[in-house]
Amino acid sequence: MAKPQIVCLQNTLKIFRFYAMFPEKDKELNHGKNHYVKFAVLACFSSVVLIGSFLHLIKSMSDNNYLNLDTDLMYTLSLGITFAFSIGFLYKTEALVEIFLFLSDFEEFGKPVDFDRDNTFYDRLSVYHYIYLETLVSGIVIISTYLNMTKCQKLNLEYGLDEICGLFSYTWMPFEIDYFPMRQIFLVVQMFGAHQFYMIAGMCAWFVFETFQHFRIRIRHVNFLFQEALKEEDPQRCREKFNHAARYHALLLGLGDRMNGAFGIFMFTHMAITAPIIGIGVFAIVSGGSVSSFLLCLGWFDGLAMVCFAGQWLQDECFAVGTDLYDADWLHCPEDIKKDMMVVIQRSWTPICLRASSFGIMDYRMFLGVLKASYSYITLLTQT
Repeated sequence: MAKPQIVCLQNTLKIFRFYAMFPEKDKELNHGKNHYVKFAVLACFSSVVLIGSFLHLIKSMSDNNYLNLDTDLMYTLSLGITFAFSIGFLYKTEALVEIFLFLSDFEEFGKPVDFDRDNTFYDRLSVYHYIYLETLVSGIVIISTYLNMTKCQKLNLEYGLDEICGLFSYTWMPFEIDYFPMRQIFLVVQMFGAHQFYMIAGMCAWFVFETFQHFRIRIRHVNFLFQEALKEEDPQRCREKFNHAARYHALLLGLGDRMNGAFGIFMFTHMAITAPIIGIGVFAIVSGGSVSSFLLCLGWFDGLAMVCFAGQWLQDECFAVGTDLYDADWLHCPEDIKKDMMVVIQRSWTPICLRASSFGIMDYRMFLGVLKASYSYITLLTQT
């Protein structure tokens, strides 16, 4: 018997494997400990930038120095949350593998119409998104390092501070690092860590977006199968095809619950933390004209838009199953089929939703709600 292969999200999974976020090809079902060890090594190495920013935040607050509070908060929140939900993704690896294996299995229900075309399109789009994200993250890392050095030297002269200049972010460590070559080594480690974390954050948002597009492809296929069933003139063939489509529909709806189990924590952190990150970032832009803050806000805004729009589009696709079924030519169908149609139509109005755990649904309303919360943070910071 042939070993099951994942045929969807090919390019996205290659990128995730590069960042140790997904098991190696052909080892998805039995990835062993090496996968976790590789992630742990990279995570420990990358967390240096997070630790430095967090310690600097604590040290500054204890010294009543709030000159760089917005920058410290923005980096600590964005890096810390990325570290947390990357661990959450890793914890849900087995559930994600099972979902992708189902989305790649066409034996029982057949291959969706135009699947190869759509799969190729999203694979190509994944490459474009990666290029965009790499450009954005590299800009954040390089520009932030340059601007931080200039601003740091100016603040040291103006306020008599002893900040370590020439690093990616304002940093404090319990040991001396402000000498050659330790400062240069620390800078390289910081830039690597920031790049690693922000690439993972951006790719996680795309990962959710592309996964939901494949669910949309499957829901669209269910809709097609229902329409094909209703076109049958033979009552027995109509019943067989309708039952087949109904079983497919129920399976997808059940799989949606498992998908929320895998993505729910990530969606909750996205909902809760994106607002303060964007709010603090915009405040930093307005108060200091920080280009790196603008790029960081742009990245988190894009991630929020992708997951919210993907969640809304999937809901709309689920609603379309019931709407198209109601609008179809079903007058010639047997009475028992008509009764079952009403059940399917009713069930389609409880769509697959991308949930932020138990705290909301990622859709257009959530997108606007997070932006309104971001504005509240901006208002609060400008009045303090």
